[in-house]
Amino acid sequence: MFKEKVATNIMIGTFAFDALMYAEAANQAGAIQVGGTAATTQIPFFVAACDYALIGEEIYAAAAYLTKDPVRVATIVAEDGAKFLVTGLVVLGVLLQTIGKADGLRDFLNQW
Repeated sequence: MFKEKVATNIMIGTFAFDALMYAEAANQAGAIQVGGTAATTQIPFFVAACDYALIGEEIYAAAAYLTKDPVRVATIVAEDGAKFLVTGLVVLGVLLQTIGKADGLRDFLNQW
């Protein structure tokens, strides 16, 4: 990296022990760094060593944003909608259970 005078280092994908080694070398060379991985064991190293970090699903959202591919964008929107729906149902269930009115919900879910 020093020999080539790298200005930008983009590391996205699955990394093992080598993630911090690459990131630190680019940092010493003064490169702007973008790192992204879905591997939970490597996320802290990217956050600490890179200027910008993509964590987990942000990699796929960034790809959809940059390519403007309708299928990728629709997939991200559908996944986010499903997450909001499930989160809302969990909150509703917790509230109903807290006030003691969860019997109807429990009976409904037992039918499935």
